[in-house]
Amino acid sequence: MTKKMSILLILLASKAMAQQGVSETSVKSPEKASKLWSISLSSTLETDSKPTGDVEKSYSNTTSLGFGYKLPNEFKAGLSLILDKDLEGEREQKLRDPSLSLSRALPVFAKYWTSTAKLSTKIPVSEASRKTTGLQTALSASVTFLYDASNIAKGLTIGYSPSIINNFHEYKVTTSGKSNTQRTLSNSLMFDYAFNDSFGIYLGNTYYRNFTYDGNYNDFFSFDQSITYSHEVGASATIGHAIGGSALAVNGKESNVQLFDKNESTYYFTLGFRY
Repeated sequence: MTKKMSILLILLASKAMAQQGVSETSVKSPEKASKLWSISLSSTLETDSKPTGDVEKSYSNTTSLGFGYKLPNEFKAGLSLILDKDLEGEREQKLRDPSLSLSRALPVFAKYWTSTAKLSTKIPVSEASRKTTGLQTALSASVTFLYDASNIAKGLTIGYSPSIINNFHEYKVTTSGKSNTQRTLSNSLMFDYAFNDSFGIYLGNTYYRNFTYDGNYNDFFSFDQSITYSHEVGASATIGHAIGGSALAVNGKESNVQLFDKNESTYYFTLGFRY
């Protein structure tokens, strides 16, 4: 799997977590108040921006399966499973570390605002965690703040989500000699606009800072733009563009943050179902 495709997989995972709260206030399907559990399934085809005939062009697929269950006192438990697969070369297939989560809506603190807190942990069963990084577990905490901006434009929701991830590794470095990431801090800003009950657009930006066990850090960025069609039965289709990478250029001085690059941009198409 190429580095560029790996970056996109991270972007898509971040988007899924950040957009979950936003989508609940915009393009959505009718909910059954009595339903205690939920299930979601999606399949995403990703490719880079190289010409179709280019021998280095990459294709990959990400399949996500999620389960949710409502607990007493407005808590919700979740389980997330993600499988990545290359669609060229050896067609390597990799299971990511499953994630267990616990979330709860926070008390309303201002008009037009809602917020949700989420705690999650990883179960290190993937080959990368067991054989390369030596990950023992990872704990993360995030809060998503949503502002119903219908007073600005009907159907507009603005979201902001800070998060922290703390990794626990057996060693400070991987088996290949690279430094393991001990902690990741990130801030996400999201805009979700629903044209109607079926169509909506999403714009997202996340800035990350990764810290090693020795205190060194590197900054990364991601931008994501997509349009989604949702049907009332719970099915959806999304087409989008994503770009991400190091926030600094190779020289370590100039900014590498950009919205589009013909060599770095990636495109994706997702089919999803939620019940």
